[in-house]
Amino acid sequence: MQTVANAFNLFINTDRNISSGGTGDAVSLPLGQTPIVAGDDEHIRLTLDQFSMRKSWHDINYSNNRVLLTRPGVGSIELHLAEGDYDFDVSLFQETVAEQLEKALNTLYGIETFKSKALNAKQAASMEVTKLLLFQFEAPTINVDNAPYIQCYTSMGDSYKVLGGKRIVGTPTVFPNSYPQPLIPRLDLEEPVTNPFQSLKIVITDGVLMVEGFYKCDLTPETHVYLAIDNQISHNIATASHTVGDTPDPLADKPEMQASRILAAIPIDTHYARYVSGVDRQYFMDLASRVASDLRFVLVDSVGRRFPFVDSEQGTLGDRSFKAVIRVDIIKGNKTGTLKSKPTPKAVPPRFSSTPATVLNLGIPGYGLNVPGQVYGDGYVALSK
Repeated sequence: MQTVANAFNLFINTDRNISSGGTGDAVSLPLGQTPIVAGDDEHIRLTLDQFSMRKSWHDINYSNNRVLLTRPGVGSIELHLAEGDYDFDVSLFQETVAEQLEKALNTLYGIETFKSKALNAKQAASMEVTKLLLFQFEAPTINVDNAPYIQCYTSMGDSYKVLGGKRIVGTPTVFPNSYPQPLIPRLDLEEPVTNPFQSLKIVITDGVLMVEGFYKCDLTPETHVYLAIDNQISHNIATASHTVGDTPDPLADKPEMQASRILAAIPIDTHYARYVSGVDRQYFMDLASRVASDLRFVLVDSVGRRFPFVDSEQGTLGDRSFKAVIRVDIIKGNKTGTLKSKPTPKAVPPRFSSTPATVLNLGIPGYGLNVPGQVYGDGYVALSK
């Protein structure tokens, strides 16, 4: 059984209380003058009661907007999709990315090699329903042998989510001029064969290059803000994916569990991330240490990355901040094998008095005071005097 030996609240506002070297989403709380200390047979428990912050980053940002474009045998360039909040407007996002793709491809192949072609009414309506991005370019000189590669590597972030593409785990190291064919799906096949080194579907027909997503595009790829304690070991457990960041190596994507620094996962709505506890101990953390003289709180996304800043000063002079109320409980628990309460007294059988006995109960029927051959009582032998 556990009891609360002491309890108090931490009220946090990082709008102005920023420590040296910290930012509004990564703050250190020095507790040197008032350390949190647990005694023998005690431990420290932190519970999030309230949290609020304004979503001060773009949905499409540096964590998910980088794409590698490659001209086979020639070279590669990194395309950064336009940052911003598209508010689920797939058409607007498609038009914006189409313009960027056209410029980037013409940089690789030469001016006016590619010319963006507007979607017809049927294609546009289909895209709005399926949420599968579709781009098409007039490119009469492009064929199977020199078609571009459009790649979303995990070492470059989560652009595959935004574009509805297939992720490629790892880091690009060489130009893909010797990747296995077929590069282009054959339209006459019932199940078109796709290239494992392409993140998007590439189709060339009648001098038109079509680029299409495999899956629904995700214009709001991050759904939660994770409040983590950066410098404390806790007893919480999480999947390893919460700390992989931009995975540079396939070995980093291991399906395993590990000790977690996460205190809470706060859902994001359109403009804010908010949480108010509705039940006791929904988000809590038991610290492994009995003394906490410093607590470092940091906000991260679903793979442990910091949310990108709009500019370099946003974390110190701008609007990146959060408010929270954290309850601190000093929990006292029983040691194993230690009895903290008196044992429950046993009731005296009604046929016996509480007077000290003068006979010894051996529990043998027919012995002691019992008449031989009969069963009466539990068998007693008179105590020697």
